[in-house]
Amino acid sequence: MQFTYKAYEKVIILLTEAGYQMTDYHEYNHMKYPCIIRHDVDFSSEKTARFAKWEKQLFEKIKGYKGIYFVLVTSDFYNIFSKKGRDLLKQIIENGHEIGLYFKGKIM
Repeated sequence: MQFTYKAYEKVIILLTEAGYQMTDYHEYNHMKYPCIIRHDVDFSSEKTARFAKWEKQLFEKIKGYKGIYFVLVTSDFYNIFSKKGRDLLKQIIENGHEIGLYFKGKIM
């Protein structure tokens, strides 16, 4: 599989055509064939912001679903507590998506 916007769009369209219902962690148990779209933000906050904006347009085509973006509390690549990091979170939310937190590695 190619990891491109076009390939991602094709997968989303194939899932909806196959009868899967795009949902979130709040509503999945009310659906026969739920599909939760989530993204782990590991590296680039700038690319994530661009993708969130593009993904909003994609999901408007298929009933307005939203994505869920999981961000790291600590990362060598971005800081959600900096102004730039907060701006990223705002951009994701302004595009209609949700934010979640996730952790990598060992907690000491």
